[in-house]
Amino acid sequence: MNSSNSHIQNTKKEKTCFLVYSTREVHVEKVVQRLFDILGNELNFLVIKVDEARVAGTQLLPEIIRYTKECDLGIVILDGLRPNVVLELGMILACQTPCIILVEKEAEINVGSLLKDIKKDSKSVPKIKIDVQKHISDISNVSWNVYDLQDDIDFRKQVRSEVKK
Repeated sequence: MNSSNSHIQNTKKEKTCFLVYSTREVHVEKVVQRLFDILGNELNFLVIKVDEARVAGTQLLPEIIRYTKECDLGIVILDGLRPNVVLELGMILACQTPCIILVEKEAEINVGSLLKDIKKDSKSVPKIKIDVQKHISDISNVSWNVYDLQDDIDFRKQVRSEVKK
C-alpha cells in the first residue's frame, strides 16, 4: 500500500476525517479547500478525500468501507445529490461514524450529469433545488447544515461548531 493510502493506519493516532463530495460540482473545490484549512490546519485532522481512497488496480468500494469504519469523522457535501455521494453518506451513517452533512443554500440536484453519463441531452433539464427533507427524507431527523458559499466566516463557524459536538 502506498503512503497516500495508508492514512488511517498512521501510528500517531491523529484524528481522521473522511471527506465525501461530488467532483462534478464546480464550486465544491472551494468548499473542500476551506475544509482542509479548518480541519487540517486548525483542528489537526488528517483529511482523506474519497477520490484519494482509490488504490490503483483495486476496487474502490472496499476502501470506502474501510475509511467509513475507521475514520473519526465523516463530512459529506450533498451538493449535486449524486447517487454515489448518497450511498457513501448511508455507509457513514450505518457505521455510526460522527458525520457532518453540508448542503449549499442554492444547491441543486445535478440531473444533467446523470444524463451526460448515458450520453443523453442535458440542456433542457429543469433546475431542482435540493430539499433534504423531501429528497432524502430518511435522514430528515439527522442534523444537516445549510451553508452559503459566499459567507466564509459563517461556514467556518458552522464547521467548527459541528466538529465540537
